[in-house]
Amino acid sequence: MFSPEYLPNYPLMIICTCLIYRIFRGCLTLRPQRIIRIIFFLILFCLSSPIILPGEVTATLGIFLFLALSVFLFCTDPILIKTAVTLILYPIWTAFYYLTENAGYVIWLHVFHQNLSTAEETLLSLCFYVLRIPFWLLIYRFTTRWLRPSYTNFSSRIWILISVICLASFLGIITLIVQADPYRTYIIWPACAACILTNMGICCLCAFIEQNTRAALEADVLRAQHSYYEDLKAEHLQTRKLRHDMKNHLSVIQSLLSQNKLQQADEYLRSLSRKIAPDLHQFCRQETVNALLNSKYHTARSYDIDCHFLLDLPEDTEFDPVDLCALIGNTLDNAIEASLRLAEPSRREILLKGRCEKGWLSYYIENSAAKIPAFSDSQVPGKKHGLGLQIVRSLVSRYNGTIQIQNKSDLFSVTILLPVPRKKEKEPYT
Repeated sequence: MFSPEYLPNYPLMIICTCLIYRIFRGCLTLRPQRIIRIIFFLILFCLSSPIILPGEVTATLGIFLFLALSVFLFCTDPILIKTAVTLILYPIWTAFYYLTENAGYVIWLHVFHQNLSTAEETLLSLCFYVLRIPFWLLIYRFTTRWLRPSYTNFSSRIWILISVICLASFLGIITLIVQADPYRTYIIWPACAACILTNMGICCLCAFIEQNTRAALEADVLRAQHSYYEDLKAEHLQTRKLRHDMKNHLSVIQSLLSQNKLQQADEYLRSLSRKIAPDLHQFCRQETVNALLNSKYHTARSYDIDCHFLLDLPEDTEFDPVDLCALIGNTLDNAIEASLRLAEPSRREILLKGRCEKGWLSYYIENSAAKIPAFSDSQVPGKKHGLGLQIVRSLVSRYNGTIQIQNKSDLFSVTILLPVPRKKEKEPYT
């Protein structure tokens, strides 16, 4: 690597390293310290030109392990996401580098019959090395559009499935490289191409799943809003009817009072007040979140759960309303489900608090529970919610926030702290 004939490759290595670094930085969240980012860049530079030879994979596997360790140490994403991203990118890396290395070897062996000078061999190697720059540029553009794990709301099972598929692809190509005939190494080129296409297809599949997941979340939000506005319309109609009949109601009350029937008049007034009392609440100024909270409030009250919602959100927030609804809806669904495990309705209680202040959103929810609620895919009766703790962690990680879960005796609580984004980012898959 440090021989004089290799010197022309150094500028190309730097360019390739810059592209690889941008790919990893786009897919994962690097730690903010500058020294850590510099170290990660230098590690990628050292790993940017693996020599992959037929029949020998020790270096390839060693580089993979060292790369995986570096990603685990220098990135803050959940371990399943870091594993999946590494297993998606490194097989593509290995397969293409084998193709460029081996294509030059095949031409040297079968076209020139090993009859080249050192300078000519260096030039031939350099020609194929140059191909790595447009390749990494293509992968960078591709992953920027299709592989954005920090924007995906996948469960742990999906990330594990993606990792297993990519691992199978990687092991397959490694096995073929080990067993390749030194004089017919070109026979595994189609397998290398298939490995690259398979892992790039996984990226497209991730984007497709995320689009459908987000569409489902948005549909849930729209249903909550529709229900809220239908209730608002019904309440307005009820108010109009009461106003129209108010003269008759006053006449009845006046008649009861004139006959000194105070108890009947009191009962009539109580009945009338119950009809006038609004069923809708203004929990916060953000309309989408307020509609969701009303929907969840009515669901909880239908199961005799005492609810207290105190949420101070501005009307216009930099947070994606769909993300807020996913976060609040998921935690509320699990709180409702946990409360339903209590046999005594008097013990069922949910407290939700949140506010935006000084560039931070603080969110807290607690509920009475018989045991720790499983943030899984279990569902509230009659509802298709319950996104899972992995989804909540993914949302918190996306906004570089923190989450704390506590279970004290019969009280379960979730505390989340998120920095308010400075500006709204463009949707990743458009």
